Amino acid sequence: MNLDQGTQATPAGATTENVLFGRLFQFAPYDGWCRISVTAEAAGESRITVYAGTRAVMQESSISRAARVPLLPDDVLVTFPVRRGEQIVVKHRNTGAGTNTLFWRQDLRPR
Repeated sequence: MNLDQGTQATPAGATTENVLFGRLFQFAPYDGWCRISVTAEAAGESRITVYAGTRAVMQESSISRAARVPLLPDDVLVTFPVRRGEQIVVKHRNTGAGTNTLFWRQDLRPR
């Protein structure tokens, strides 16, 4: 199993196209399962969209404003199958009036 986690600050009214960009597991290293867990700051409104390759895995949705590192299983957003080499995209859109920080975690597990 592989794990990566981090934070991403997105300015007011802006979108971060992929919080996983440049990360080790932006592309699936094997056929398996990907689990995305997220929370955001209490102020503002964050929305997340998830893609695997060209597949839309989760349409834009609001997320928890817990303002902390995601806890499992409470903050799991979505779990989905991935194929080796598929790009995993977690798109963060801030609809609030100030910069909002996203706290994210990605778990990959082989089939």
